[in-house]
Amino acid sequence: MTRSFLIITALIMLLSAGSVAAIDLLPAVFEEGPKHLGVTEASASGDALQQELTQSAASLGVDIEIGRYPDRLAGEAALRDGEVDALLTGQNELVFKSTEDQSLSAVVNRTLYARSLPGVLEKLGLSYEDVRPLVEPPGASVLLLEPGNAGKKADEDRVIVGQVATIVIFLALILYGQWLLTGVVEEKTSRVVEVLLGALRPEQLLAGKVLGIVAAAMTQMFSALVASGLALVVIGAANIPSVALDVALISCVFFVLGLLSYSFLYATVGATISRQSEAESAQMPLSLILLVPYFLSLTVVTDHPDGALARILSLLPPTAPMAMPQRVATGQPLPIEIIASVVLMVPWLLAMTWLGGRVYSGAILRSGPRVGLLAAWRGAIETRRD
Repeated sequence: MTRSFLIITALIMLLSAGSVAAIDLLPAVFEEGPKHLGVTEASASGDALQQELTQSAASLGVDIEIGRYPDRLAGEAALRDGEVDALLTGQNELVFKSTEDQSLSAVVNRTLYARSLPGVLEKLGLSYEDVRPLVEPPGASVLLLEPGNAGKKADEDRVIVGQVATIVIFLALILYGQWLLTGVVEEKTSRVVEVLLGALRPEQLLAGKVLGIVAAAMTQMFSALVASGLALVVIGAANIPSVALDVALISCVFFVLGLLSYSFLYATVGATISRQSEAESAQMPLSLILLVPYFLSLTVVTDHPDGALARILSLLPPTAPMAMPQRVATGQPLPIEIIASVVLMVPWLLAMTWLGGRVYSGAILRSGPRVGLLAAWRGAIETRRD
């Protein structure tokens, strides 16, 4: 292993662990904390008021913390110092520092209304059951027009896992493909390939390079998973979304298959050039081709995972590595569709291996201007005849 590979692997591990830590810590940084309500002892009848305020806040979906103060002066001092957001006095006055908080006002008003209602009813000679239709009027009944579709909405955690998987696969295909392309060009310009071809056939050399890059990618992926797992153990998983294991497993399968097939294409393109300065322009068409399924997976497949276009994208071998994981995350593909997508990747991979080997063998020993694919193909035929 080279030093650069070890450094990159270490950075990937740090990034993975940092991402897990960020998911756990960022909500605490950006989410609004609980409201702080001060209550003077004069306004409190034991712990009853505090309990009723807590119940009202829960029913309204407001998170509050209640503090007790001996008198109004102490409570107002805490309000000025920012220790509380509002102060409820013994005269049922709700005091704010400068701006009223509507949520705290709603909690307090609901509580005071509930506390005063029994006394009012007693004076009127009524029971709570007599006025229930006025106090608790019936709400609208909820009906679902298409109740069968309610379960089709993808879980938010699955959507996140699917999008992350699509992005990671896209970046891996680009980065490792460029890495392989530049490695082929470097061997070609340094004439190391001529020595290697003395012991190996071009197809064997190409297959070895592709398998090597895939092994390196899997090593770094495994390292990232280990780092993420250790981070989960250290910080705990209280705020970590539940991982969709089926999406993760499908993503790993298509990560390997996609990386294998596109690596042969990148290596083949690398064999057609003789200078590193040409690498950028040579790999640009492949990168543009990858952009199409990438954007379609994050848009069309995410919005309409079970539509006709999404089904086609998830089955076609060139687009399946990015489309199928996203579709599994956001839609409901049949098991036979997933199996068919994997099965179709096999002949596609064999075709890329055969095509890449032919072009590679016809172009790898040629120097000078860039070799066209057709010329490389003819060169491979001539080589075999000789």
